[in-house]
Amino acid sequence: LRYPWDLCAAGVEAVFAHCMGDLVFLSPDAEEPLPVRVPLARGKVYVMGGLVDECRQKRASLERARELGIPAYRLPIPEVLEKTESGNHGQVLALNQVVEVLLTFEETGDWAEALEQGIPKRFGWRRRRETSPTMGETPTAEEGALGMEGPCEGVPGMEGPCEG
Repeated sequence: LRYPWDLCAAGVEAVFAHCMGDLVFLSPDAEEPLPVRVPLARGKVYVMGGLVDECRQKRASLERARELGIPAYRLPIPEVLEKTESGNHGQVLALNQVVEVLLTFEETGDWAEALEQGIPKRFGWRRRRETSPTMGETPTAEEGALGMEGPCEGVPGMEGPCEG
């Protein structure tokens, strides 16, 4: 297994009450993309919503982030990839695909590589013909804002409401 799962019935606000300021929601409905020129922020907890249903509840994760006052971002798909002639050009991925994209980006520092590997070909996205911005280039002011380190410690053991 490439990534361990900790399951918990408690809400995100109970599990991460001690570090709510370090949460980042990932939502396909968010207006802002994750920064393309900076690495994923250390100390941040990326919250991904997963629905085990055939139909998606549009804007559910974005609305939950707003209720909790937590910033929400989406994967930078249209910023890094371009549409092909075919496909539905969807940006809603399964939970495991989002995790794979994030892990590949963490390993390579290249959003184009991570997204190209993680998004099914039938969605109709490909690497842009012109050079896409990559990690290590000078970030914009907005991109640099997410790169702060945070004090969200102790999460892997799921202490608190999720203790076994």
